[in-house]
Amino acid sequence: MKDPQIWRMFLSEKDYANVAAGRETTTGRAPDPYNPTKDYRRMNLGDVVIFTMVGEDVGEASVPIVKRVTGVKYFKSDKGAIHSVKRMLRSQGWHNMEPEANEYADAVLSYMRIPGYAARIEEHGVFSISFEPIMFWRLWMPDDLYDTFEARARVVEGRALDLADMSKDYRFMNRGDIVTIFGNTRNNLDKWVNDVRLYPSIEEMVAGEGLEALTPALSSVEEAVGLYNSFPGYPARAEAYGMAAIEMGGEVPDEIFRGLLMHQKKLLAYHPNFFSDEDIAYSRAH
Repeated sequence: MKDPQIWRMFLSEKDYANVAAGRETTTGRAPDPYNPTKDYRRMNLGDVVIFTMVGEDVGEASVPIVKRVTGVKYFKSDKGAIHSVKRMLRSQGWHNMEPEANEYADAVLSYMRIPGYAARIEEHGVFSISFEPIMFWRLWMPDDLYDTFEARARVVEGRALDLADMSKDYRFMNRGDIVTIFGNTRNNLDKWVNDVRLYPSIEEMVAGEGLEALTPALSSVEEAVGLYNSFPGYPARAEAYGMAAIEMGGEVPDEIFRGLLMHQKKLLAYHPNFFSDEDIAYSRAH
């Protein structure tokens, strides 16, 4: 599976505040097939959206908010743009999409007043895009295994679930989350989660994923199963809860960490360039 795509969306001050506070978790967008940055037909679950605020008092950018896409739905009515918007708002809940609107009619008109939206929705329809915060996960590895991920010789990590430990309950891991791999003598390596596949046993995971993805240095399924069974606690946890095959992608760009760090610190008065590379490195390590 490909790495998550990174999309950028600009918000009004009102909408930015609602997204930042978690009151707005779905946004409506008019697609533009002639502009790749607005061709939402290409958007997938687990893609990443960077939200920034624009306006007279803000200038070109504000503190970015980074979210993971959890839903993309398309709406188009033969009766025209306003009916497409009505379908979207009824389906997704107008109060969820426009929490500042006093009533349904206000929510509908808020989309029709956006410059260019009526014509684009009339021709191409409208998308509702749902999102949620990105989750962070940490995986320790011995240095030799760490090196195989850094060299991209290994792209899938097998881990036994532990439902009593949230940091190991990989049922909640999703595409678009971030995994930090760390070793005894290595720097942190931050990877995208591209997919998570659950298996009832070690044997079924090895058979389903294959040696090349999981354990490229081993030559047989028996060796791979023996390796996982040798890890402390793995046989019991695998039998009780199953295994997760975590498919990882490329390294996470610095701009994602810059946005996550700045939003977390709530330094809304500063420009995104306020944080240095040293700050980003510190954030990754802690």
